[in-house]
Amino acid sequence: MNDGKPSLVEIESQAITIRSELTAIEIIDQPTYEFAVSKRTEAKDWLKNADEFFDPSIADAHALHKKLLGQKKLVVEPVERTIAQINTALVNWD
Repeated sequence: MNDGKPSLVEIESQAITIRSELTAIEIIDQPTYEFAVSKRTEAKDWLKNADEFFDPSIADAHALHKKLLGQKKLVVEPVERTIAQINTALVNWD
């Protein structure tokens, strides 16, 4: 299902094309200078689109990461506290 958004493969392909185009530019006169400015503007616009593509997934992954860390903390901390209590009891016994 394509809702008008590019796929990851399309984003990667565009990145390769943009890098190739920018790398091939040799500024030798005013027209090539203007061409370089135009291509740079296109590349900057593409970067904004790439951010729009990746940022929502990154935000979702970050939120899930924080949620999982919270769940882990709830499960793990009581065991860590119990181990610390046992360690204290072992030291006191010695």
